[in-house]
Order: sequence, then structure tokens, then C-alpha cells
Amino acid sequence: NGRGNAQGTDAAKADPQSAGGCVQPLRPVIFVRSLKKSAWREVLRLTDVRNLASHGVQKEIDRLLESNERMAFSEENVYALVESIFLNRGAILQQCVVEAFDIMTRYYDENRVHVEGWKTNDAWRVNRRVVLPRVVAVWYGGARSRHLTYGDTRQNLNDIDRAMAFLEGKKLESVPRTTVWALEAHFKECGPDFSGVLFESTYFEMRCYKKGTLHMYFKDKELWERFNLTAARGKNWLPDDVKAR
Repeated sequence: NGRGNAQGTDAAKADPQSAGGCVQPLRPVIFVRSLKKSAWREVLRLTDVRNLASHGVQKEIDRLLESNERMAFSEENVYALVESIFLNRGAILQQCVVEAFDIMTRYYDENRVHVEGWKTNDAWRVNRRVVLPRVVAVWYGGARSRHLTYGDTRQNLNDIDRAMAFLEGKKLESVPRTTVWALEAHFKECGPDFSGVLFESTYFEMRCYKKGTLHMYFKDKELWERFNLTAARGKNWLPDDVKAR
């Protein structure tokens, strides 16, 4: 009856964990988890590893962070994480180059140059001239507009520049004219007549077209060759005599 319901309500208020028959998480537990998560993220921020890592490597770092949230935030564990990051710094940067290489060779066979004498017939180099699809979107309204397509376009272009910067001993933030910046400046400067007009970033001569493609040409032949060599080493494509150099 009404009295019984009232007693039940009073009991639920007195014991919130039993309300609705479900165990509710305790607020202090949630607070501690959140605090630990923030602490581990701050450790990663101080290592600057995210600025060196490609999009794919950053996802791996996020998974590492999720597992570390279950570890005690102790001096010993912090040292272990930082040491692991710095010991793997070379591998992280090499993976950045490999992912940029995959982006540039993924879409068209013409972006690839087969190399005789490497370990597998499926090995190749990225061509000095590369075409990427679905980079530019154009729509028509009261005024014609251009912009970088949504999805991973901006991230992919930044990953390519990040790899080039690494090969020069730099960070992406120190690149004076990134591909993304150059594209957006090109749209502003040329307006609706942007298609087919030559423009440059720090590392590439480029043209983009209304059908959405971006044509990129490596300006520096030595950097192009180093990029291919580093990617092939990361994919274990190099013969032993070349790998040892």
C-alpha cells in the first residue's frame, strides 16, 4: 500500500546503490579514475610524443593510455612509460614515414614505381609525382565554394608533411608552409579559378582540380629518395646489403 511504497522510497534514498535494483558506481571511484586518466595524459603530453606521431600511431598511444589507466600512477610506472617511449622513438618516427608512404601509394598504380632486387615482388617506391583523390570538394550556391573534404583528408596531408619534417630533423609545427596551409591559401587567392593552377608548399609543387584530386610533386629529389628508403626499411623490403648502409 501507500505506507509500504513510502518505506521503499525511503530505503532507496538511504541506500542509492540499491535503487532500481542496480548497483550505482560510487562517485569517489569515478573521480579517482578521471584523475588518474588526466595524470597519464599529462605524462604523454610532456613527452611530446603526440606531435611526433602519425594518426595511426596516435591511436596506438590512446590504446596504451587506456591500459595504463589501470596501472598505479607511481613514480616507477611513470619512469617505465617514459623510458619505453624514448626507447621506441625511432620506431615511432619510422612508422610515421611508413604510414605517409601508404597514403601516397594507396589509390593509384601510377603513384608506385616497382623496384627490382628488393625482397618481394610486391615492393615499390612512391613515384616523385603523386595523385591523391577526394582532397578538394566544390559546391555551388549563392557563391561557389571550395574546401578540403571531410574525413581523414586534413589528417592524411598533415601525416605526409610530418614524415617529411621528421626526415629533416624537424617537427610538423616548424614547417613554414604545410600542404593544408598552402591549399587553403590557394583557395583564397584564386577563388573559383583555383583548378589546375600551380602552387607550392614547403615540400611539394601542387595542382588541385575540380574533380577533387590533388597532384603533388616532390620538390627535393634527395628528400624523395630518403623518404622511399626509410619507408622500405620500415616495411622490411630492403635487401641485406642495402639495409646495412
